[in-house]
Amino acid sequence: MAELVSMAPTSGGHYHWVSMLAPRSSQKFFSYLVGWFNVLGWQAIAAIGGYLASSLIQGLIVLNKPDFDPAKWQLTLLIWATVVFAVFINTVLSRFLPKIEGMILILHVMAFFAILVPLVYMSPHNSANTVFTTFLNQGDWPTTGLSFMVGLLVPANVLLGSDAAVHMSEEIRDASSVVPKVMVGSLLVNGVLAFATLLAILFCIHDLDFVLNFPSSPFVAVILRGVGSTSGATAMHISSSFPANNNLKLLPYFCNPRII
Repeated sequence: MAELVSMAPTSGGHYHWVSMLAPRSSQKFFSYLVGWFNVLGWQAIAAIGGYLASSLIQGLIVLNKPDFDPAKWQLTLLIWATVVFAVFINTVLSRFLPKIEGMILILHVMAFFAILVPLVYMSPHNSANTVFTTFLNQGDWPTTGLSFMVGLLVPANVLLGSDAAVHMSEEIRDASSVVPKVMVGSLLVNGVLAFATLLAILFCIHDLDFVLNFPSSPFVAVILRGVGSTSGATAMHISSSFPANNNLKLLPYFCNPRII
């Protein structure tokens, strides 16, 4: 996509490129199809963002009030509240977006160290043999391979959204050069951070039954068992909300007034 946007930097992005490259006989059909898939994909990502943020909030409550019984309807209301808050930021406070996103980008990188350093330092560690050679199918899928492929959906989420800058191409100076650099840079930075986080968590999961049976997010359970402190786990859990914003971190690049 970075190569395509360097050749044709248009806000339409995917459906425009398909229209350019598809055979004339099927040009309109495939362009229309890809355009709708793109719209539906972004709507799904918006829903995922609301779900992740709401899960973090509910996880904090469970972490600090063990007797709290999280209900699905509460999570649904939290998702709606999160979406409304995001709309408010992007409409009423839109003039502050460059500063807000710049702050999010800084917190995104700082939170990586705020989470991993205490977790790796304080947690007991699994052996490399356990991490790299143990395969579990806890979801009772027909095969371990299928379980592995289904499990890839969650970690792949951190690499989504790099094409966000494409849809701002017509508002960016020198878009054919700036936008591809933003896309590739985002994937490289977040790919490295995500892989490091994955390895750290795998080495620090030493009580799998506790993690799987924890009433909130398994990530909360890993942190809690690792640092052994509710207050410390709470602070690290709040920090984890910044790496979770894998779409918002792109905005500082193309909201910068020096390149628009």
